[in-house]
Amino acid sequence: MPFGIFTDTNLTSPLVGPIDFQQNSDGSTGDLEAVVYVGNLEASKQIQADSDPGVDQIVATLTDISVDPGNSPEITDFKLATSALGLDSAVAGDPLNLGLTIASGAGNKVAIHIRAATPTAPGGVVYDEISIVLNPVRET
Repeated sequence: MPFGIFTDTNLTSPLVGPIDFQQNSDGSTGDLEAVVYVGNLEASKQIQADSDPGVDQIVATLTDISVDPGNSPEITDFKLATSALGLDSAVAGDPLNLGLTIASGAGNKVAIHIRAATPTAPGGVVYDEISIVLNPVRET
């Protein structure tokens, strides 16, 4: 299996489609957090940014397939960080630099922590329109 974004630490469950989350209709849920992982279990592989390998960052970016301000979450309702503590100082809506190279192997995976705060979206609805993607990379 090539490098990808996975929902488990063992890198066996690829993230397919958007990230699903739901807040209570009364707004009592608060911020929601999730973790996904970038990696590959295959031995002796690595990825680097395709634009300038080893110089440019590998970047995780959020995408919104249904821009509907006030009725659904927006990219600015989400923070990305490589650690749970990093979410506190992350800027909502900003992309996340993951490094110049990510090597294969379970021990080299990179965690992407996601915090969703949905002040612009009504509660009590399952939202599945925000996805996370990497800039073009090359695997060697």
